Amino acid sequence: MICSDAIMQLLSRDRRFSARSYDFVQDVLEYALFVGVPSNEETLAEYEENEGHISGETLCRFAVDYAAAQFGYMAREVLAQLGIHTTSDIGDIVYNLISVGEIAQSSSDSRDDFDNLFDLESELEKSFEFAYERRRRN
Repeated sequence: MICSDAIMQLLSRDRRFSARSYDFVQDVLEYALFVGVPSNEETLAEYEENEGHISGETLCRFAVDYAAAQFGYMAREVLAQLGIHTTSDIGDIVYNLISVGEIAQSSSDSRDDFDNLFDLESELEKSFEFAYERRRRN
């Protein structure tokens, strides 16, 4: 991991997050662009309307999917080590990256778009719930 001058500036300005935290959010953005929009029709319409823009909620949903895929059962612990406990933390990282020009902001974006969207830890746990159906004997 090579830290750009912009990331070094963020590390000195906001000590809550590490370079790995910023890498994680940038990786989630790349993942979202690579994978595309979820099958949810409302999200698809929003995505197309905003010419490929990803909303705060969509980005947070992708963060859950990406963390689960990358870190498996340890996703919650890895995110905790990165200082990411809530969707608001993801918003803080995004807006820190915006402040140093690492990512762009659309005119409709707001920092509040990330606040209290859902319980990040619960969503990570749901990623690993297994359905078990017991067969009845006849």
